[in-house]
Amino acid sequence: MDVLPTTRFPEINTVRSKQSSPENCIVKLPNVEDKTNYISSDDEPVSSPCSRPRRRRKKSNSGTSSARKSARADSRSQHIHVSPLSELKPLNLLDNTQIISDDLYNEKKERLIKCSKLKDELRVYFNIDAKLGIIKTEDSEDDAYDTDLDQDRVGLELIVDEKTKQIKDFGEFPEYKKRCRDLKVVPNTFLIRHATEDNFKMRHRYMTSSDCRTISKEVEHNLAFQSIDLEDNGITHKHLQTMADMLLKNNSIIEFNISNNPIGPEGAKILKYILANNYHVVKADVSDCGLGEKSGPYLAEIIENNVFLRELYLRRNNLGNAAAKYIGDALGSNITLELLDISWNQIGKQGAIALAAGLKVNTQLEILNVAMNGFGEDGGIALFEALKNQDSLEELDITANRLTDKVARVISTIIPYNRHLKTLKISYNHISSVGALTLLKPYSSRMKKRLATVELQGIDVDAELIDAVNTLQNKRGMTVLISRPPSRREKTSDQLTYSLIKIVELMKDFEVDVYDLFPGYEKEREEMITTDEIIAAMKECERIPEKKKIQSVKRLIRDTRNRNFQLKEFAVLYTQVNRGSDPSIEEPLRSVFAGRKRALTPASVQKKKEETKSSGVRFF
Repeated sequence: MDVLPTTRFPEINTVRSKQSSPENCIVKLPNVEDKTNYISSDDEPVSSPCSRPRRRRKKSNSGTSSARKSARADSRSQHIHVSPLSELKPLNLLDNTQIISDDLYNEKKERLIKCSKLKDELRVYFNIDAKLGIIKTEDSEDDAYDTDLDQDRVGLELIVDEKTKQIKDFGEFPEYKKRCRDLKVVPNTFLIRHATEDNFKMRHRYMTSSDCRTISKEVEHNLAFQSIDLEDNGITHKHLQTMADMLLKNNSIIEFNISNNPIGPEGAKILKYILANNYHVVKADVSDCGLGEKSGPYLAEIIENNVFLRELYLRRNNLGNAAAKYIGDALGSNITLELLDISWNQIGKQGAIALAAGLKVNTQLEILNVAMNGFGEDGGIALFEALKNQDSLEELDITANRLTDKVARVISTIIPYNRHLKTLKISYNHISSVGALTLLKPYSSRMKKRLATVELQGIDVDAELIDAVNTLQNKRGMTVLISRPPSRREKTSDQLTYSLIKIVELMKDFEVDVYDLFPGYEKEREEMITTDEIIAAMKECERIPEKKKIQSVKRLIRDTRNRNFQLKEFAVLYTQVNRGSDPSIEEPLRSVFAGRKRALTPASVQKKKEETKSSGVRFF
């Protein structure tokens, strides 16, 4: 049996007998179970593996050769039976093409039309109404008819090709990059990366006027941003002037932060223009911008005329008494501001009296922060007397304002009867333990009080004040924070602190930290341990080769070997020693109960040592 070579149809094997005539040719059709693929990697047909290679023939005359070829072709056309196309294996040249979903296809098409310079041509191609942006559809006679666009072929290729070309030529933001080229400014890649986020935060970039101009033009029409944070970018009043339209025309921006930028009093004038005519910004942070006393009239106009602003931060601006007087007058007529922060502004007695006059008639302000100013005794009394009939303020921070015990007595007669104030921060003032007791005494009665939190840190603490604080916390549920200032603290007399200091000093000599001794610190930080357990962990540590020093330290601390404390307390002490502080004086290790032994019966101790009753000192 011979197999005729097939060049055009490699899947057909023709078999015939040498003795048989061409009419008795036997044709073998492809086997359905034969999965052999005769298509090469170049998608070109190759000869069947069962066909014999064609023999080379000697060259002959052209006439004879052409006659032989035509005769051979006529013979094959008579003997070969061709199978129908349905039985042939189709050649799918698009097997490796990834077909995208309809949603992704439409998204890419919309982005292409939006960003491309050929907007009108593309709308015509996609049959989109230019004015309404609606795709026109026509009724088809045959709904089942499949087109190339239905298979996501032509449309996908067009979008990918056009978008790729546009990104290559102009980038993701062609208008912004064209504007940068015109002004000879390097495009801001941070803006491009975060252009689709709700909150745009770009700090410490130190932008030039050209940068501000290009960025403001881009943000002006970007409705994705809800807040703009440009803190510490070297923005001056000239830069702010170029950004005014951005903050005015983009109605989606509700918060902006330009703190720590040297805009000065001239910037306050531009800020007045921005906020006084603004109806969508509800929060503005202009802290540490060097506004000065001359900015008082502009700030007052913002507070008085803007009925949409809810929070205004003006800390660290050296406003002084002059600007505080303007702000106080404006507070009296404001009906929308809920938070005002004017801390660290060198406001003295006169400024405090002016603020108190405005606060007295204000009916909307809920949080007022005037910390780190110099109100003094008279200014403090004026401010608290303004709260006598004030029915909106819920939190007052008057920390470090040189208040005295006389102010504490005024507070004790006014604040207990205020039905709205919840938090009072009066730490680091010239108030003694007697003044603190006077301030807290009215809250020990059964009369219902609204005040829930009082901060009295940095004052003298004695046993009577500690008992009063415990009573308020346990019986009234109030939160009272007290602590002794570092300059007036005495060293603890508890020996456990000194024992732990000796252990930490030995650990420092061998550069060993808490994680080296307790690898599972994060999970065990609440567990109770003893000094003996620390010594045992040090002996097992390979980084401490000199075991004799460990033994000598163990002998020195033998008096506190049975004292219990939390592992996290030991970690706090380790941190204090490493930074050069004295743990026997520092606040994290000196609570109002320092020097006392306490009974510990937490659940973790009862599980570990059910019958052990031990005492220790609490570290905070």
